[in-house]
Amino acid sequence: MAVQHPGTDEAAAGDSPLALRHLLRTAVDKAQLAARQADLLFALDEAEKHTVASDFGIAGHSYGAVSALRLVGERRGANDIPADSRLAAAILFSPSARGGNLPLPERFADITLPCLHLTGSADDGIGPGDIDAADRSLPYQHSCSPNQYLLVLDGAGHLTFAGQGNGAEVHVRLLQAATTAFWLGHLHGSPAAANWLAKSLPCQLAAADCLTVR
Repeated sequence: MAVQHPGTDEAAAGDSPLALRHLLRTAVDKAQLAARQADLLFALDEAEKHTVASDFGIAGHSYGAVSALRLVGERRGANDIPADSRLAAAILFSPSARGGNLPLPERFADITLPCLHLTGSADDGIGPGDIDAADRSLPYQHSCSPNQYLLVLDGAGHLTFAGQGNGAEVHVRLLQAATTAFWLGHLHGSPAAANWLAKSLPCQLAAADCLTVR
């Protein structure tokens, strides 16, 4: 299921860079984030009604990753809920740690399900004062549970992880391989796939790429 969030979606961004910057600032808006949290819970409820699956995965890019973190145990000090027990794994494309009132170790301490964190050395925000690429790894650094993966691709920018822009074909192939192996390993319970992700994927990475596994 691909969930759309009216008010913070592509239609709201428009064609203006200023409109886009305004939209990105809503990523720390409590009301918008609470609305997205409710959207995702509704989508899970509907999915549960129409499938025999007992475990679900969740994935999102940028603000979508921020939204996904709300359902897997992140606490910000407002509108917090326990990690949804229906979720078995999460993929976070270009996550961040903007906003929130709690110290980072406390904020991400309750994330216990397997997560694949994906970012790149050029995965910056939009313009001066926005997020730095290095900060994309903060959710991983402060999630201390096992089965946490952080893949950093050298030279990959923000749009690479949205499937847009002029991302290198090698980056696309690596992302497809990593995400497929992660879902197979941690959503479908394949030890071979999880082992491939942790042990074999690093052999395919460029020298400046990095996969860290906890």
